[in-house]
Amino acid sequence: MKTKQSLVFSIVILSQSFRAMSTPLTKWEQLDPNEAKEMFETGDLLIGQARENYSKKNLRVLRDAHPHAIACVAASFKVNDDIPIKYQTGVFSQPGKTYDSLIRFSSSFGPTGDNAKDARGLAIKLFGVPGTKLLADQPNAQTQDFIHIDHPIFPARNAHQFEGIIKIGGDKSYIGKFLLENPIRNAMALKNLADMINNPNNGTGLLEHKYFSMVPYLFKVSDQLSTG
Repeated sequence: MKTKQSLVFSIVILSQSFRAMSTPLTKWEQLDPNEAKEMFETGDLLIGQARENYSKKNLRVLRDAHPHAIACVAASFKVNDDIPIKYQTGVFSQPGKTYDSLIRFSSSFGPTGDNAKDARGLAIKLFGVPGTKLLADQPNAQTQDFIHIDHPIFPARNAHQFEGIIKIGGDKSYIGKFLLENPIRNAMALKNLADMINNPNNGTGLLEHKYFSMVPYLFKVSDQLSTG
């Protein structure tokens, strides 16, 4: 249990540490007043669900996101030779540059058959990436990660909605309260979740899927920061 608790707690602390650094918001972002509180509550929920699975249901304690590794491969990550100038920043600043990398393919459910309906994940770790990193305990790390799944939409639009989805995962009766809180938006969140789980691409080869980023990337900082 200590491993699971440490993992989830680290995720929550890491998320909060980004806000604690007072990084200016972009013009596309809005900081919800209860975001920090809801992140910690979500962490507690995930820890509690893992503890219940282990102690009461005699199930394995798994990481909360994409625990089933399908494959892990060594790869070369090459920046396109013709990448537009407006995207030439960070690891993409040098057209044609190649990075050694590792790619992990996964599914979001626990160990299941590889043909089971579920979202497939693709995580890329680049090596040899210079520069100071945002991670407080790894400022000199020479790596950068990209996280993807084979579905274009992340189900939750903010920390509050994500907490509600996690609550439903532990108690199906919470779905009624979740929908009453905001019928249209929360119904859309559940539809997005269902579409992601019932992804029609499953059953095909992993390299045949189209993968989408699960986090936003900002390629130009100077004129995109919010003044509010």
